[in-house]
Amino acid sequence: MQNLFANGQFRSVDVTALVSGNGLVSFVLDTSSSTVMALRSRELAGLGQPVLEIETTGSTPPPPPPAPATFAPVADAYVDAGFPSGNNGTSTKLRADGSPLIRAYLRFNVQGLSGQRTKATLKLISSSSHSGGYRVHGRITDSSWNEQTITYANAPGFDLAVTGSSGSFTSEQTTSVDVTPLVTGDGLVTFVLDTSSSTALALYSREAAGKAPVLVVETA
Repeated sequence: MQNLFANGQFRSVDVTALVSGNGLVSFVLDTSSSTVMALRSRELAGLGQPVLEIETTGSTPPPPPPAPATFAPVADAYVDAGFPSGNNGTSTKLRADGSPLIRAYLRFNVQGLSGQRTKATLKLISSSSHSGGYRVHGRITDSSWNEQTITYANAPGFDLAVTGSSGSFTSEQTTSVDVTPLVTGDGLVTFVLDTSSSTALALYSREAAGKAPVLVVETA
């Protein structure tokens, strides 16, 4: 506590220990001296009223973002130009090849998310090594295809623009591709996988226990 003050002088006392949070707080002032003293009250207009000054270290930090949502595919298959009427919807592998042309189709049903989608990542586990990797396309013309009946001959069309690519990978590696532009809201979304390489590659499908593809969506 400070003492020896003159008339009209502003004095300060550290009361940090008495102000621990929001709410009402009262202070009691006295003196051990037998000499009376007087301080200005809040009824005095202008400079001289009592004030309580509080310093903080910053604003309350924002809450953490929601945990990412993980979706399993509701359908997947690959189609082969070498066998245009063949169906591979029950295979434990998804294949892609540049020659002969083989493509993989995966469909997810994105539901139950709130807030803005900030990132979407498609993840698949490889069952072979590949130096070129696979490419991901989206914006398919029809997401109602059936994995039990889809073939090269009846497979729906898609946007040829490449959204992302995996790069090279080794066998049993988890590969990731950023597909954020293709996941804009709730509903069905289909990804088409292919490769420009004439060397075939293989990835595990949803029929492979413990190794199925996933779509991870982050929100803000």
